[in-house]
Amino acid sequence: MADSGVCIDLHGKTALVTGGSRGIGRATVLRMADAGARVAAIFKTEGEAAQSLRKELDAAGADYLAEVADVTRRADVDRVIGNVE
Repeated sequence: MADSGVCIDLHGKTALVTGGSRGIGRATVLRMADAGARVAAIFKTEGEAAQSLRKELDAAGADYLAEVADVTRRADVDRVIGNVE
C-alpha cells in the first residue's frame, strides 16, 4: 500500500466501508488497513475487483472482513454487523 505521508493511527478501531472493492471505497479500505484498523469491506457483487482487494489485503497482512452484501436489504446489513462485532 502506498504511503500518503499522513500519519493516522487506527489500531484498535474497526471501519466498515461500503462499496469497498472499487474507486474511493477501495482506496478508503486500503488506507484504513494501512493505518492499522480492522476493516470490513462490503461490496454488492463478487468479482475481479473484490478478489483483487482480498489479495492486496492478504499481502499487506491486514485484519479484514470482505464480503458481499446489499445495504438496501435489512437482512444483509444485520448479517454484516453481526460479523463485524
